[in-house]
Amino acid sequence: MDFKIFLNKRIFTVSDDMERCFTSVNGMGTRLNKPEDVNGMFDFFEQSSVLEFYVYSESPDSVFNSLKDANRFICAAGGAVFNSCSDILLIRRLGYWDLPKGKMEENETEMSAACREIEEECGISGIEITGKIMDTYHVYRDRDNNRIIKQTAWFSALYSGQQLLKPQLEEDITEAIWAPQDGIAQYIPEMYASLKDVMDRLQMCRRADMPTEEYANAPTVKRENGKIQSLITSLEDIRHAAQTVCKCLGNTKIIALYGKMGAGKTTLIKALCYEMGVEDSVTSPTFSIVNEYKASANKTVYHFDFYRINSIAEAYDLGYEEYFYSGDLCFIEWPEMIEEILPENTLRIYIKVLDDDRREITFFY
Repeated sequence: MDFKIFLNKRIFTVSDDMERCFTSVNGMGTRLNKPEDVNGMFDFFEQSSVLEFYVYSESPDSVFNSLKDANRFICAAGGAVFNSCSDILLIRRLGYWDLPKGKMEENETEMSAACREIEEECGISGIEITGKIMDTYHVYRDRDNNRIIKQTAWFSALYSGQQLLKPQLEEDITEAIWAPQDGIAQYIPEMYASLKDVMDRLQMCRRADMPTEEYANAPTVKRENGKIQSLITSLEDIRHAAQTVCKCLGNTKIIALYGKMGAGKTTLIKALCYEMGVEDSVTSPTFSIVNEYKASANKTVYHFDFYRINSIAEAYDLGYEEYFYSGDLCFIEWPEMIEEILPENTLRIYIKVLDDDRREITFFY
């Protein structure tokens, strides 16, 4: 796994990929044995002219947490919003094209902060979050020259209203426009470096969501705006949805399922496990937190339910890293309880209850 931290156009990366760390042509790499030494390395990077600085560690999480502990760390959230024409919402702020975003308030979730910031900065209401894209990190100095690390959680969202865009001038936003996705390339050179990763991820998801020949005609599946949706009205629909998810997994090993109590998270996991060749009885591990199943080719599948944990510390006590970074598939119910420790490439599945017999399933990287 990687943590990419942007300092203007330069990048400080903490990674457990040794080959990547020591084969960069744009910078330099080093191995870190003690996580607490990372702050000194960042001091060196900040004062140097190195474009890309790679730090290899077997535990990138620990290294990144040490960097957070040694500096001021703040959280923000924002979104890539699409309208009914699949245009994307862009804002112009301080001479850069940007996506709406802002700092999270106390006791605010990432998703609610993203909605609030989008609506405040663009003068619209009725945003519907459809999935999480990724987290980005960048560093800057405050007026007292203290180093600030800012994490921004990025979400995809839909807007189906007709309100005119109204840029929030007091936040230095001078324009807000709907830009056609096919023409987005013209705006990217005038975006922040960290935002280009978000746009690349959106384009990657669009490519991944192109229908395969096998499922192109499946009546329950539709693909648009960088997401896949299935309408579930029967057991056959559940099977199609599970097959579609499996087709889009790629190298992703963490699948988080969101939905209210009784939405059908466990039912979908059962269908997914069936597609993976699991013959064990699949039940929700409400009290044990994690179940282990054997799949085809002697592979292991882990099934988590974090509904009853009281704090994220219980996930650490469980040793979540041993599961999440094992290379085995992990299905997670109630991921809201551990959102901040979910790996960046988590596939998120949202189950919406339409009525007693119908569910809408949306998934997004």
